[in-house]
Amino acid sequence: MAVSSIKSSIESSLEQTNSIELGLNARNKLKEIGLNLRHLRSTSNLCLRASGMHFWYRKAIGYTLDDIKGISPDLCIHRIHLEDESKPSIEPQRRLNPNLKEVVKKEILKLLDAGIIYPISDSTWISPVHCVPKKGGITVIKNDKEELIPTRTIVGHRMCIDYMKLNSASRKDHFPLPFIDQMLERLANYPFYCFFYG
Repeated sequence: MAVSSIKSSIESSLEQTNSIELGLNARNKLKEIGLNLRHLRSTSNLCLRASGMHFWYRKAIGYTLDDIKGISPDLCIHRIHLEDESKPSIEPQRRLNPNLKEVVKKEILKLLDAGIIYPISDSTWISPVHCVPKKGGITVIKNDKEELIPTRTIVGHRMCIDYMKLNSASRKDHFPLPFIDQMLERLANYPFYCFFYG
């Protein structure tokens, strides 16, 4: 009985939708929201404003790299605490395929233009850059013996930095992660949950 009522309420909220504007400046994004969720306007200040139907804090969420403004160094600076006996490590850049070198160059220029990174000439810690494949869906191909083999299709490459030496020299954080049952007990009485993936 309860499952069917939940299913019917979900289906009715999916049928009746309204477009709301979530974007910034000229890059406006229209998203569909269920008309049955109008009560969010009165119960949650974070979700919807009663007049205008848009987010109050929409500038806090970046849709592109240009939307992320960062934090001023005057306000907050992230510091990595190192062990007392650690020595700086300067690792050479490993040789990259010319195609991957273009991927790295584009990514670095994109991050420089957005102001997320900036050049430093006298760094005592240097870590190498790698490119890993972005995997898309799975395709099935036949091998020489006419056997079907599932393989992952590569849709592009992602730049990443190998911080293995820096991680081994950094001071360990001994704060234990909370137990999932304790977290679920704290969240038990709330009607809505919001998840952000990064």
